[in-house]
Order: sequence, then structure tokens, then C-alpha cells
Amino acid sequence: MSDNAVCINLSYVLHEPATSTVVVAYAARASQTRNQLDRATRRLTRLTDVAIAARTLVLAPSGEPPAGTAGSALTVQIGPWRLLRRVLTTRYRTSSDAWDVTLVDDPGCRSMTEAEFFRAPARLCLPVAEQRPAGWFATLTLRPGGDGLLLELMPLAANDTSHSVVAAAEAAIRGHVGQWTCAAALWPRPAEDQLPEFRDG
Repeated sequence: MSDNAVCINLSYVLHEPATSTVVVAYAARASQTRNQLDRATRRLTRLTDVAIAARTLVLAPSGEPPAGTAGSALTVQIGPWRLLRRVLTTRYRTSSDAWDVTLVDDPGCRSMTEAEFFRAPARLCLPVAEQRPAGWFATLTLRPGGDGLLLELMPLAANDTSHSVVAAAEAAIRGHVGQWTCAAALWPRPAEDQLPEFRDG
């Protein structure tokens, strides 16, 4: 991830110019955060499913998925997100089928869609609403200390619009911006070049 890409992304999330001291400070910590998350992911990957489950706190105000079947989830690159499929599959399925997990902020997505994201057009990986079954928006973050996980779940109805998915992604990133590690700029230009309050102010 280039420093420029980090600053562009953070300019929208933090609503600051990409060259501001706030954005630059967050971007400077991004490399260290990625290294910490990578180490934690490797450490947790070596644990058994039972051990990982014991270290996972679930926050699901609307209820958890029913156990016994594989499901689908949308997420963003927050925390040790590479473990999300395993955590969901271990916790909620009783067959051998794994959960399907799609990254909304995946820069390598084959079917990128332009959508309003943090108030400006961004290229996102959004499933076609007519083809997406009901599922969940899920995030997996590292808890303080680095040995525990927080799984947050929000149900998505089959007829939810892309707007609902984008709103969930924005909320997840705002809530855990310190653990957001998107690999490329989702916007072509920083916020100060796109948002009217920066251009006109």
C-alpha cells in the first residue's frame, strides 16, 4: 500500500485534506498497524478452531446467524479480516461448507461498481442486488492486547440496496479506522479535490 493511497483513503474517512497533520499522522501509523495485524493473524491462525472461538467476542444486536448452514457475508479490510471466513464457518456451520466472504473495498475485484462512498464516487466491489442472497455485514477486529477478537454482525435482507451495504461499510470503517488496511486508493483524488466544502471554502 502506498503512502499516497493511504492518505487519499483517510482524507475521506477523516474528512480532512490528504496533507493535513491528522491524515499524515494516521498514515504514518498505518504501516505499523498492518505489521501488528499480520503478526496477530499468523499467531491466531496457528490456534485450533475451538481456541479461536473462545477468544472471539460477538456483538450482534439484531441476533446471530442460525447455526448449521453456511452463509454469506460482506466486509471491509479491517483488523485480521483474513480470519473472518474461518471464524464465521467455525461458529455457525455444522457441515463442511464454508462461509462466503466478499470484500467491499477489494481493489482487485473483477466487478467494480462506482458508488457514493463517504460522499464521493468510489470504486467498490458491490454484489448485484438481484443476485445476492440474504446475508450479513461482518467485521472482525483485534481487541486490545492483541489476543482477542471482536466479531460484529449486522443482518442484510435479500432486497437491501447497495446504499445499505455502503452505509454499513462506512460505519464499520469509521468505528475502526485505526485497523482499516485497504490496499489501494478507492478514490482517484483526495477529498479536498472532490468534496465541495474543501473546493469552495
